[in-house]
Amino acid sequence: MAAALLHDAPEFAPMSLKLDQFLEYRFSPEVRRLIRGMQSEHDAMDRGTPFIPDLADSHLMLLSTADIVALRSLLRRADLFGDVTAFFARRRPLLDLLAFFHTYQHTSIGAVPTTLSLALDDALAHLAQATATVPRP
Repeated sequence: MAAALLHDAPEFAPMSLKLDQFLEYRFSPEVRRLIRGMQSEHDAMDRGTPFIPDLADSHLMLLSTADIVALRSLLRRADLFGDVTAFFARRRPLLDLLAFFHTYQHTSIGAVPTTLSLALDDALAHLAQATATVPRP
């Protein structure tokens, strides 16, 4: 739970904080490992080289899948924005990752609970529908 809540800590922690030491002291080596695992995933997505974590690493798979399900938040924000197409047109890096997210969802079947896999599949279906009218280069 702590890793889920703190998974963006590497991005937001003050530079002066020795983050690994802090995470291990305040939480555990496992929380530090999971947060760094998520950081590796996020960094890879930012570079355009996303990867699927080791399917046998059940804790990281759960954390990673739950983070991707946060796409529902983007859908809600797009609705609130009022112009869904314009909202997503400004998020080209996200749109470029949609095929990977679908691959991730299919690959993770059996590695995460079925309810979580189905929730991700549903979020991706809604995201595909919401972005269908966004012009592609």
